[in-house]
Amino acid sequence: MKRLTFVILAVGLLVALPTAAVLSSTNGAWIKYTGNPVLRANPANAWDDFNVYSSHVLWDGSQFRMWYSGTSFTQNEKDIGYATSADGLTWTKHPGNPVLSVGPFGYWDHERINAPTVLYDATDKLWKMWYAGVSIYNGGFSIGYATSPDGINWTKYSDEPIFESSGHPDYWDGISVLAPEVLKKDGKYHMW
Repeated sequence: MKRLTFVILAVGLLVALPTAAVLSSTNGAWIKYTGNPVLRANPANAWDDFNVYSSHVLWDGSQFRMWYSGTSFTQNEKDIGYATSADGLTWTKHPGNPVLSVGPFGYWDHERINAPTVLYDATDKLWKMWYAGVSIYNGGFSIGYATSPDGINWTKYSDEPIFESSGHPDYWDGISVLAPEVLKKDGKYHMW
């Protein structure tokens, strides 16, 4: 029961926090950017009119790319959006957002998807995303996978998650696994 309460509180905090920027000074200390937040929720009647959170940012050599989680009061959306920036501080949301949406009713990710991590795989010439998804039917968060030729148009790998919790209530990952971070090193993917 304690673990379920912790998961509910942790997810609640993720939902309540807007996306902000923190800059590093020359001595390694972090300084909050005075113009925070750098990405805000949209006005009413948008897919992300309640909040934006849990972002993943990459520099592609010419611009910053951000994939972020968003939720809506009015449309009951809980999807993943995309934005770009030249400086990492002023962002333009993609007009076709969200770029990845929850699955159909009854699927493992039909209630919420969030916490994306994205990388560009030069070998495969594909953008790859790992994300958390949840459904009341599976009880907790699992991790899904999607690919894209451009970082905007995504195809989910499967109707099922690629990584799930242990399912054992006494284990540390018994209920959920979420917020993956993935790197590719020496041809092998590593997930935290």
